[in-house]
Amino acid sequence: ASLGAGPALRVRVVGAETGGESSPRGGAPIVYRLSAEDGAGGMEQVSLQRFSAFVELLQSLARERGAAAERGSAGAAVVETWRRQLTLEKRHTGKASRSEAVVRARCQLLQRMMDELCTVPQLAASASLAMFVSGIR
Repeated sequence: ASLGAGPALRVRVVGAETGGESSPRGGAPIVYRLSAEDGAGGMEQVSLQRFSAFVELLQSLARERGAAAERGSAGAAVVETWRRQLTLEKRHTGKASRSEAVVRARCQLLQRMMDELCTVPQLAASASLAMFVSGIR
Protein backbone atom coordinates (compact mmCIF):
# COMPACT_ATOMS: atom_id res chain seq x y z
CA ALA A 1 0.00 0.00 0.00
CA SER A 2 1.35 3.43 -0.84
CA LEU A 3 0.78 6.58 1.16
CA GLY A 4 -1.14 9.29 -0.61
CA ALA A 5 -3.23 6.78 -2.54
CA GLY A 6 -6.52 8.41 -1.65
CA PRO A 7 -8.65 10.36 0.78
CA ALA A 8 -8.10 7.75 3.51
CA LEU A 9 -4.68 9.29 4.19
CA ARG A 10 -4.35 10.40 7.83
CA VAL A 11 -1.43 12.55 8.91
CA ARG A 12 -0.81 13.38 12.56
CA VAL A 13 1.59 15.98 13.90
CA VAL A 14 2.75 13.99 16.92
CA GLY A 15 5.25 16.44 18.35
CA ALA A 16 8.23 18.65 17.85
CA GLU A 17 11.88 18.42 18.76
CA THR A 18 15.17 20.13 18.14
CA GLY A 19 16.96 18.67 15.17
CA GLY A 20 19.16 19.28 12.19
CA GLU A 21 22.03 21.67 11.63
CA SER A 22 22.32 24.79 13.74
CA SER A 23 21.57 27.98 11.86
CA PRO A 24 23.95 30.96 11.74
CA ARG A 25 21.38 32.85 13.84
CA GLY A 26 21.94 30.36 16.65
CA GLY A 27 20.32 27.19 17.84
CA ALA A 28 19.18 24.08 16.07
CA PRO A 29 15.85 24.32 14.24
CA ILE A 30 12.63 22.78 15.47
CA VAL A 31 11.43 19.78 13.47
CA TYR A 32 7.88 18.49 13.58
CA ARG A 33 7.32 14.73 13.79
CA LEU A 34 4.64 13.44 11.41
CA SER A 35 2.97 10.06 11.45
CA ALA A 36 1.12 9.13 8.28
CA GLU A 37 -1.20 6.16 7.76
CA ASP A 38 -2.82 5.15 4.52
CA GLY A 39 -6.15 4.19 6.15
CA ALA A 40 -6.17 0.72 4.62
CA GLY A 41 -4.58 -0.75 7.72
CA GLY A 42 -1.28 -0.53 5.90
CA MET A 43 1.99 1.12 6.64
CA GLU A 44 2.64 3.92 9.03
CA GLN A 45 5.46 6.26 8.08
CA VAL A 46 7.15 8.71 10.40
CA SER A 47 9.06 11.72 9.13
CA LEU A 48 10.53 14.92 10.51
CA GLN A 49 9.86 18.25 8.79
CA ARG A 50 10.91 21.81 9.52
CA PHE A 51 8.24 24.53 9.50
CA SER A 52 9.63 25.84 6.21
CA ALA A 53 8.98 22.43 4.61
CA PHE A 54 5.24 22.88 5.25
CA VAL A 55 5.42 26.20 3.38
CA GLU A 56 7.28 24.45 0.53
CA LEU A 57 4.60 21.71 0.50
CA LEU A 58 1.90 24.32 -0.10
CA GLN A 59 3.96 25.85 -2.91
CA SER A 60 4.35 22.40 -4.51
CA LEU A 61 0.64 21.69 -4.16
CA ALA A 62 -0.20 25.07 -5.73
CA ARG A 63 2.07 24.29 -8.70
CA GLU A 64 0.65 20.77 -9.02
CA ARG A 65 -2.95 22.01 -8.75
CA GLY A 66 -2.27 24.95 -11.08
CA ALA A 67 -1.28 22.56 -13.86
CA ALA A 68 -4.15 20.14 -13.27
CA ALA A 69 -7.06 22.19 -11.94
CA GLU A 70 -8.81 25.43 -12.60
CA ARG A 71 -8.47 28.37 -10.26
CA GLY A 72 -11.28 28.48 -7.78
CA SER A 73 -11.33 24.72 -7.20
CA ALA A 74 -11.73 23.46 -3.63
CA GLY A 75 -8.13 22.27 -3.58
CA ALA A 76 -6.75 25.59 -4.83
CA ALA A 77 -8.77 27.52 -2.23
CA VAL A 78 -7.57 25.28 0.63
CA VAL A 79 -3.93 25.59 -0.46
CA GLU A 80 -4.15 29.39 -0.82
CA THR A 81 -5.82 29.82 2.59
CA TRP A 82 -3.12 27.77 4.32
CA ARG A 83 -0.34 29.47 2.36
CA ARG A 84 -1.52 32.81 3.76
CA GLN A 85 -1.80 31.44 7.31
CA LEU A 86 1.70 29.96 7.30
CA THR A 87 3.12 33.15 5.81
CA LEU A 88 1.71 35.04 8.82
CA GLU A 89 3.03 32.39 11.22
CA LYS A 90 6.57 32.71 9.79
CA ARG A 91 6.84 35.99 11.72
CA HIS A 92 8.30 33.90 14.58
CA THR A 93 11.98 33.50 13.75
CA GLY A 94 15.18 32.69 15.62
CA LYS A 95 14.77 32.02 19.33
CA ALA A 96 11.11 33.10 19.23
CA SER A 97 10.32 30.20 16.89
CA ARG A 98 11.68 27.75 19.47
CA SER A 99 9.65 28.94 22.46
CA GLU A 100 7.39 26.31 23.97
CA ALA A 101 4.23 28.36 23.35
CA VAL A 102 5.07 28.97 19.67
CA VAL A 103 6.00 25.33 19.06
CA ARG A 104 2.77 24.10 20.71
CA ALA A 105 0.66 26.59 18.69
CA ARG A 106 2.43 25.60 15.48
CA CYS A 107 1.81 21.89 16.16
CA GLN A 108 -1.90 22.64 16.48
CA LEU A 109 -1.90 24.86 13.38
CA LEU A 110 -0.02 22.29 11.30
CA GLN A 111 -2.38 19.53 12.47
CA ARG A 112 -5.40 21.54 11.32
CA MET A 113 -3.69 22.15 7.99
CA MET A 114 -2.85 18.47 7.45
CA ASP A 115 -6.42 17.46 8.42
CA GLU A 116 -7.86 19.87 5.87
CA LEU A 117 -5.44 18.90 3.10
CA CYS A 118 -6.31 15.23 3.64
CA THR A 119 -10.07 15.89 3.30
CA VAL A 120 -9.70 17.21 -0.28
CA PRO A 121 -9.36 14.09 -2.46
CA GLN A 122 -7.17 15.66 -5.16
CA LEU A 123 -4.78 17.01 -2.50
CA ALA A 124 -4.75 13.80 -0.44
CA ALA A 125 -3.85 11.83 -3.58
CA SER A 126 -1.18 14.27 -4.77
CA ALA A 127 2.41 13.26 -5.38
CA SER A 128 3.61 16.32 -3.43
CA LEU A 129 1.78 15.28 -0.26
CA ALA A 130 2.87 11.65 -0.58
CA MET A 131 6.52 12.67 -0.90
CA PHE A 132 6.20 15.15 1.97
CA VAL A 133 4.81 12.65 4.50
CA SER A 134 7.39 10.10 3.35
CA GLY A 135 10.18 12.57 4.09
CA ILE A 136 11.29 12.61 0.44
CA ARG A 137 12.59 15.97 -0.78
